Amino acid sequence: MAKRIFADTNPIGKLIFYNRDFPLEVTAVVEDRSDLHLEFDIIINFTQLEDIWYGGDETFMSRVNGSQNYMGYFILNTGDVNSLADKINKRLVTLGFYDENNPPGFLFRPFGDIYFNNSMYMNIFKA
Repeated sequence: MAKRIFADTNPIGKLIFYNRDFPLEVTAVVEDRSDLHLEFDIIINFTQLEDIWYGGDETFMSRVNGSQNYMGYFILNTGDVNSLADKINKRLVTLGFYDENNPPGFLFRPFGDIYFNNSMYMNIFKA
């Protein structure tokens, strides 16, 4: 993407515009790789959706369709990550986002197991 837009110019610090209205500053460039588990053209900060899709409405997260399907990456201290995932899943049921007939599927996977594994793309949510 960077080559296509900026040719041989260094893109860091340059602006690109989403939908001609929303400036996005280039802060990094990722080399093209076929072995990553993510397929993307650009990556933006999730909170920028507040402006791009919802006109600055701070309650946008309650209206983002499919928000439970976004992958997130966390740095965790060593410990029982399965226990943590169980606690999160139970809390989501307690909060009323899910119920016993429609349970959440929150899980953790070691980053090294998925990052350079393009076969994970379609299996990312399977335990």
